[in-house]
Amino acid sequence: MARNRRNNFREKKKPYATESLIGIGVGAFSMILFIGFVFCAALTGGSVGKLVAALSVICFIAAIVAFFKAYKMKDNDNFSKAFRVAGIVTPAVAVACWLILYIIGIIVA
Repeated sequence: MARNRRNNFREKKKPYATESLIGIGVGAFSMILFIGFVFCAALTGGSVGKLVAALSVICFIAAIVAFFKAYKMKDNDNFSKAFRVAGIVTPAVAVACWLILYIIGIIVA
């Protein structure tokens, strides 16, 4: 009985953190644009315009910023762990995709 009473007064964890949601959103948007830009480059034979190249750099930088913004939330126990981890992993995958693409571009060119 005492255990049940103790759980009733425990503060509930919040389901999501704003920083984690920003990280998930920016990371997912960056990966969608990554796929679109790679598809566009494949259709044009690799001769994409400067606008696409500039947007890809902006997406890469946005994914890096979102990763560090979400990484600050990793130790905050007030929010659910699933959202904190997803907020870190999603932009990290986007950064890894962009970084691998740039490295391949440097090696091939």
